[in-house]
Amino acid sequence: MCATAAAAGTYILTRASFHEAGRSCREAAGGDRLSVYVGACILTLHLHASQSLKDKRQVVRSLSDRLRRQFNVSVAEVEELDAWQTAVLGLAVVSNEAGHARRQVERIVQAVEASRLDAEVVDRQIDVMAL
Repeated sequence: MCATAAAAGTYILTRASFHEAGRSCREAAGGDRLSVYVGACILTLHLHASQSLKDKRQVVRSLSDRLRRQFNVSVAEVEELDAWQTAVLGLAVVSNEAGHARRQVERIVQAVEASRLDAEVVDRQIDVMAL
């Protein structure tokens, strides 16, 4: 089971119990260890034309919605929430291959650079993590 009993009828899901249960289920089925990779990116944008937080929110919301629709990626504004002309977005994708996760994140960054003339990419940090 993927949870530990904390009190009568209550279970707490922990990362260790989740991984232990997953491993034992795969071993019992005769399968290999499954790999999950998370591609993460922090994207810093400069919004030249933004004169207010309302302008910034419009650009960020439009961009986030389009990326979710086009790439099925998780997107959130994570820093510089009160700065008018700077937006910092966190992006995440999940894959069963590290190379695919990295390529997907790079494609997303390229799409932002090519499609948004009102948002200049000034910094990007890409990482792929194995779970």
